Amino acid sequence: MNFLKTFAAVALLGAGMAGGAVASTVHDVVIEVNSASNTDVVSDVFTLSNPIGSNSGPNCPSDAGESVEAPCGLVNNGQMGTLTAAPPVVEFDLVSMWIERVCNGQCTVPTFVVKGYYANGTTIATYFSAGFADGKIDFDDIGSGGYWNGLTKVEFSQIDGSGNVRYDNIAVRYTTAAVPLPAAGLLLLGAFGALGAVRRRRKAA
Repeated sequence: MNFLKTFAAVALLGAGMAGGAVASTVHDVVIEVNSASNTDVVSDVFTLSNPIGSNSGPNCPSDAGESVEAPCGLVNNGQMGTLTAAPPVVEFDLVSMWIERVCNGQCTVPTFVVKGYYANGTTIATYFSAGFADGKIDFDDIGSGGYWNGLTKVEFSQIDGSGNVRYDNIAVRYTTAAVPLPAAGLLLLGAFGALGAVRRRRKAA
């Protein structure tokens, strides 16, 4: 009878351990264009397709931590770069990026478009026109917070103007769940540990 009571108590303890075994990990990734040619950029589980790399250092955007600005992504009117993730990442958040519009001589300042896709098929888009200052874009500051969370794909394009837009340092965030130990395994480990402690106490007595 004492054995059954001990095992029942240990089973309850193991069940509690199993319930708390699942934890999630947040990953912050910055995707930088690392080629001066039209080569896909692969960073962690993300792919930036068709970046159309640029060698023009003075005209590439840069965050404070970069020693070299070039290369960077580039889109002319009608061109597009696409950011996607590979399994196990299904959805991700667009956190920030850096842009710089280049309009040498007499030209029309281009409009840069960022468009996000959700798993349910809906989209969100923001148009950065001539009135928007170049530099870092924090997407939580655009509209209401959370609009740029849970995306499956992001597109970067230029829709007008005779200049072009350079972009780089795309910060994204995603969450992965830790693989929990099977509940049965936790129960068994807990049971053996508790029974061992009971036996040690009996021997000491």
